[in-house]
Amino acid sequence: MVLSFSASALYIGIGLGAFVGGGVISISSVNDVGIGSSILVLIALVLFTFVNRAANKKVKYIMK
Repeated sequence: MVLSFSASALYIGIGLGAFVGGGVISISSVNDVGIGSSILVLIALVLFTFVNRAANKKVKYIMK
């Protein structure tokens, strides 16, 4: 349980860092590449969080 929470925090940190980095790239360049990549990373973050929660539930069922 502790591992899954720390993994979720890690994914959130990576997602926020990528979003801020993508925003900086898009401001410094005229292209929308930064915004597009940050949106893709946020989608990946949501998927990782969903998979992590599903794995956490499976572990709880196994422990019961």
